[in-house]
Amino acid sequence: RQTGIGMKKVMTVRDSTPVKTAFQLMVKEDVSAVGVVDEEDKIFSCVSTKDIRLMPSIDRTAMDGRALLNHSTREYIALARRASEVSGKSHAPVAVVGLDTPLLTVIGKLAATKMHRIFLIDQQNKAVGVISVSDIISLLMQQALAATAPPAKKA
Repeated sequence: RQTGIGMKKVMTVRDSTPVKTAFQLMVKEDVSAVGVVDEEDKIFSCVSTKDIRLMPSIDRTAMDGRALLNHSTREYIALARRASEVSGKSHAPVAVVGLDTPLLTVIGKLAATKMHRIFLIDQQNKAVGVISVSDIISLLMQQALAATAPPAKKA
């Protein structure tokens, strides 16, 4: 919160929402991921454009004859996790940090989980922001440029 990054509208879908709706929201809002929340709006997972790579590995016999994109987001996540275990491609659970987490801790958690984003949560586990690797790079570049800028001339 001290840096101001991450405090933007968080795109979320309910876990019962068809996964195709989650992908449609990503396209409409031009984002690479949406948080997945339960019936109490608590974040428990995330669906991202990167999950598309798991589609060929998903066990078709576990789909109950339904088209993959018609499954609920929760079902899709479960299928994707099983496929990731078999294929060796990861589908990690969502990464979260509290609002007052220091930036170096956020960077460390992103590195440790090999994730591209981390959700900021309040005390009720509700997503109130999201920080991407790109956000961190932008912040670091702004700080570096500010540190090397010549001092302003006094009038």
